[in-house]
Amino acid sequence: MEIKNEEIGDQFKISDKETNLLPQANEVILALVQPTGTNLSVIKDRLKESCSKINADFHEINLTELLTDLSDIFLNSTIMQPKIAKFAKDEEKASDSFRDLSMKMHKGTILRETTRNDIFAIYGLARIYEVRQQLYRNMNALKKRVFLLNSLKHPDESKLLRCLCPKSILIRS
Repeated sequence: MEIKNEEIGDQFKISDKETNLLPQANEVILALVQPTGTNLSVIKDRLKESCSKINADFHEINLTELLTDLSDIFLNSTIMQPKIAKFAKDEEKASDSFRDLSMKMHKGTILRETTRNDIFAIYGLARIYEVRQQLYRNMNALKKRVFLLNSLKHPDESKLLRCLCPKSILIRS
């Protein structure tokens, strides 16, 4: 299977084995686009309630967890530390919560600049695959599922998801 995305100039060749990475017929992916620090508790509660009514599993995937997963390997490298240290020095006088949010945004920008702009969308699909594999092991393969990707920040992330998951993705801001 070959997928071309002219908008971002990418081409993907997906083997039959790799199609397991793509959404299944019983899955919907809801990707949210919102500013960093937005409180989504009301939205998440309503989604969970709605999923419960239709007997669907609800799974939230926080895309910023990629920063945590990579922090020891990538962001703490000798190449990245000077960029992060300079940013941290510039933000010294900010409040703790503002500094934490700013640092997350800055690390995300560095990660996109040194890899690809849609890296968080790729991470989201990989996490969906991990959850799906766990469900298969627990014999819940056929149950309906809703995955919440929280949250997209770059237009290329939306473009990639629309390209790879055109029938199962809903993107909302």
